[in-house]
Amino acid sequence: MSKRTVLIIDKDKDSSKDLKNFLTTKDYKVVIARDEIDGKNLLIKDVIDLIIICIGNKDGFGLDIIGKFRLHNSTIPILVISSRSDVESKIIAFNSGANDLLVKPYNNFELLARISNQMRNAKKSSGNIFTNGELKIDYEGRVVYMQNHEVHLTNLEYKILVLLANNLDKVLPYDYIIETIWGKGGQDYNGLRVFMSGIRNKLKTGKRVSRLIRTQVNVGYRMKKLS
Repeated sequence: MSKRTVLIIDKDKDSSKDLKNFLTTKDYKVVIARDEIDGKNLLIKDVIDLIIICIGNKDGFGLDIIGKFRLHNSTIPILVISSRSDVESKIIAFNSGANDLLVKPYNNFELLARISNQMRNAKKSSGNIFTNGELKIDYEGRVVYMQNHEVHLTNLEYKILVLLANNLDKVLPYDYIIETIWGKGGQDYNGLRVFMSGIRNKLKTGKRVSRLIRTQVNVGYRMKKLS
């Protein structure tokens, strides 16, 4: 199984570097974003398993950033590290979509336990293994295999593939796919076609592009059910 990936969103370079170094020694892959835009770009490029948002009293993010990331992804665990210890701030954080919260100063090993707990809970809700012909999706490990070879997909490619797999042999309209993955107005048809082309190429066997994902012209896409 590939390493679990944690996205840290923190304006403080020193604290995020220290946290990255600690989590890396515990066998996590860590990527860091300094602002909301970088964070969302990393969510698109990488398969992220958990987000840590660091909120400070000064020169940091406001609590509203939690809701922005929750709107961008409704299922990924979000753990907040906050300098604000008042009850009102904690309530706002949880109501905005945080799964867990730690107040500074905190113990690294308590943080580690909370990360493990959130990822364990995410596994329980993700299901088991999907198989269709030579395609296999391990939902728990978030790993895709074609002919027993691991296929490396970006976070968005993975989400599109899972959406099609969960609606096997059903034609999903372009707009439905776009709204489900990006949100309303988050992508256009040409952009979606680029993603579909990339997925098909990554699922190809030998030099043959996979015919697993079919196009219903001017309507949408479907994953063909294979025997």
